[in-house]
Amino acid sequence: MISLLAALLLQAAAPVPATAPPSLPVRAQAKGSLGSLISNDDYPKAALREEEEGTVGFMLQIGADGLVTKCIVTSSSGSAALDSATCSILTERARFAPALDRRGKPTVDSLASRIVWRIDRSGPTPPMSPTRGIFTMLAGPSGDPTCTQAINFEPAQPLPCESISGPMMVKMAQEAGKDTKQLVVITMTPDGEAELPVPSEDGTQIMFVEARVSAAADGVILECREVRAESMGRAAGRPPPPGACGQFKPGSHLFNGNAPAPITMDFRIRAYMAVFRLNRSMWRHPASTA
Repeated sequence: MISLLAALLLQAAAPVPATAPPSLPVRAQAKGSLGSLISNDDYPKAALREEEEGTVGFMLQIGADGLVTKCIVTSSSGSAALDSATCSILTERARFAPALDRRGKPTVDSLASRIVWRIDRSGPTPPMSPTRGIFTMLAGPSGDPTCTQAINFEPAQPLPCESISGPMMVKMAQEAGKDTKQLVVITMTPDGEAELPVPSEDGTQIMFVEARVSAAADGVILECREVRAESMGRAAGRPPPPGACGQFKPGSHLFNGNAPAPITMDFRIRAYMAVFRLNRSMWRHPASTA
């Protein structure tokens, strides 16, 4: 599993000493460290997916009861998810000893500060897991096709048909006058790992690609070198498929974390395909091996 740790740092405004003379007003005091109110689990998932980091400047308005009545972002981190999480968490969890006026009575106050959100990459290098995608398209003689994708063992999710061969499938269904289903399975497997199983109905192997990917210790891809790209089965004789290096672009992250040293990994990518009409396979062969 990719291990991500949110490093949260908070700089609070310098409080007025508690020993201030009674004739002077006293600022609101946080009950404990504000930084301790935010845990690793609070890092917004959307920000983690996009690897967003940044500093959020904010101002808290504190009521006479010591509760936060309002939070204003005074300096954005550049991430809406981080800005929103900062105010949401502090408004809900922060508690203060209320400010005191010159007569020693509770009053409203405000506090300006900032929080720095960072994804910690100092953990061990995560293992790269085998991945499988199953893409299904169903087209009828009339109407639009429907498409889904299922990654690994997750339930199938809707997929825009434009991303795969929608017009071609509609034409085939119209010419046959029957419902037509196409299945495409793509597996990506690191060297030394076992490929995830491919259901037998998913047809013949039509593509095999190998690539060697080099990454720095922090997981940033330095280089991708194509080792092999071959069209197979019913696709044999066609131009080779796009190289695997389109999946491993230099500058992107192979993993999030730190390795003891730069690493090099080999990947195998295979694609399988089958087409069916009314549950009767047009062509169907055992999956070949490379």
